Amino acid sequence: MRLQKLLYTVAATLTLTACSSTEENTNGELRTPINLTYSTLTVAETRAGAAIDLNDANITSGRTVTVKVTPNSGATGGSTGDFVYTAGDAGAMTAPDTPPYYPSAGTVKLTAWHPSDAAASFTIETDQSTNDAFNASDLMYSNNLTAVSRTANAVEMQFTHKLAKLVVNITAGTGVTTITGVKVKNVKPTVSFDSTTGEVGAASGTATDIILFKEGTSGAASGAIVFPSQSLSGALLDIETDQGTATYALAAAKTYEAGKRYALALTVNRAAVGTTNTITWAADAGTVNVIPGDWTVSVSGTYTYTGSAIVPDAGNITVKTATDEDIAAGNYDVFVNNNTNAGEATLIVSGIGVYAGKVASCTYTIGKAAGSISYANADVHKAVGKVFTNALTKVGDGTATYSSSNPGVATVDSSTGEVTVVAVGTTTITATAADGANYAYASPTTTYTLMVTNLTTLTALKALVNEGTDCSTYLGYEVNSNGDIAEKNVSGTLIGYISYISTSDVDKDISGSRILVIASEDANSCDWGDSDYASGVYGSDMCGYSNTNNLIGPSTLRNGERQIKSADAAWEYSAAIPAGGATPAHWFLPSKAQFDAMISACGSIEQLWEKLHLVNTEYSIYWSSTFDHAIFCIRYSQLGYGTSWYEKSTNRVGRVRACFAY
Repeated sequence: MRLQKLLYTVAATLTLTACSSTEENTNGELRTPINLTYSTLTVAETRAGAAIDLNDANITSGRTVTVKVTPNSGATGGSTGDFVYTAGDAGAMTAPDTPPYYPSAGTVKLTAWHPSDAAASFTIETDQSTNDAFNASDLMYSNNLTAVSRTANAVEMQFTHKLAKLVVNITAGTGVTTITGVKVKNVKPTVSFDSTTGEVGAASGTATDIILFKEGTSGAASGAIVFPSQSLSGALLDIETDQGTATYALAAAKTYEAGKRYALALTVNRAAVGTTNTITWAADAGTVNVIPGDWTVSVSGTYTYTGSAIVPDAGNITVKTATDEDIAAGNYDVFVNNNTNAGEATLIVSGIGVYAGKVASCTYTIGKAAGSISYANADVHKAVGKVFTNALTKVGDGTATYSSSNPGVATVDSSTGEVTVVAVGTTTITATAADGANYAYASPTTTYTLMVTNLTTLTALKALVNEGTDCSTYLGYEVNSNGDIAEKNVSGTLIGYISYISTSDVDKDISGSRILVIASEDANSCDWGDSDYASGVYGSDMCGYSNTNNLIGPSTLRNGERQIKSADAAWEYSAAIPAGGATPAHWFLPSKAQFDAMISACGSIEQLWEKLHLVNTEYSIYWSSTFDHAIFCIRYSQLGYGTSWYEKSTNRVGRVRACFAY
């Protein structure tokens, strides 16, 4: 095992001294040779209990350095060019046989680099387990001497590292005896190098593994590599042991910068059954596990996310020895990790009985479940200015986004699906689901057609309803005596509000009726009468017309007088019913079923109240449950729910509001 360099910045010192005397050339000029030495610095650092001699300020004896001599402007004489020096013991530097000389006048610039043969494209060694290979990869540069005059005094050159250094100390832990090798994973090995400026480019080349250590040793192992600055992620180290290989993985990408040293101290253990074989990043320490054994295990079958942990059936687990012999179920325990969400699950088998100590692991894939999306309504009709959301049913964890094919007609919030109607026309609203962590969408889109019109008459609205179009947006619209409609402030004579819309008859006795309109004002103030006149009336059906007709008919006469004055007031309500509507044309009191339908269409009694513009707090909507026919009316707010309005002796007076079917 080699003792590797562990510092990530180096300041090597080259000192100019007068190692030979000044001499004359053939022209009688004085020449001073440039002879170099450098000082040494020994640093010791302790990692994992082992003292490591770093010697990071030394250039290993026998290594060569190229020194570039460049006379500055105005210099006279002297040498120009590249000269290779050799490092020796105790900081000595041997000049080449023909040394460079200072100029006789003026100054000179000195730059230098190591290794001496570093070219414009510099590639590190892929096996740095030896000192020679490590040194050959350690790119250094010096350019601090920009104007040196001829002198016999010492001149210092300061070198800096141009690559990053990673130092690793491995300790054999529980169940592990020998560390046999360490590799750094997926390193780009090449950089561009400018010997004039000392600049290096970005890491390049095919990512490869760099051997940091490959000599078997008991207890502990240490080593280092130098490599171009770059970002690494995922598996960082493969640590080979007598029990197998452990992997050290980074939890997140980490950038290794040039001129910096990164130290990592790890303990490698034999895995406890049921644990995983990766750990997260630690600043300079951590633990990894190696799963030992000479068994192999494999899993067959197809698995799909269900939301619950998925364990392969025993029949889908195959365990074999190193000689390909099957190990029957019952001779091992099974442990599973990461086996709920879609992705790679890990299965570990551990021998029992005579097979105790045998362990093997493998992975199997849990596929994503099938997601789906659909809209509640395929066709929607709305008026200009409406804001609404068509309910989306989405199965799965994918995020839905929304778009409109014609934003000039309607815009849609891309994240909520809320639509704002802008103008008359047609647009397609699309919802698109992205695959989630556990669900994939074979059909990731669903659409509905939004039709925007400004209907202005009951006749036009009824025609659209008969086509099956959702026209709920027109609930609460005002109705004119001539059949015109408007969201509010209808022109002409206001007679009522649209209170219910259906594709089937809104009153069973008026064939083709689709729209229920409630009067905009009270029909009259009158007594309700008593219970004797309610027989034979059925409030559970859409029968407001026949209810009211029966209440004012012969069966309700007592002593020749009409007693159900509320029904009479509704039947003879003076407001006109628009021509072209349902016949027979009469105002009537809605049945309980019709009243319930109005509430259901609007969502609640309070919302119905608001839709029908009944905002006077003196009154509230009342529906009596005392009788089957259950007549709809407006009552004084001080009268509580359940009050019997039908006993004439109570002398209650109610306000009647009629309706008609169209």
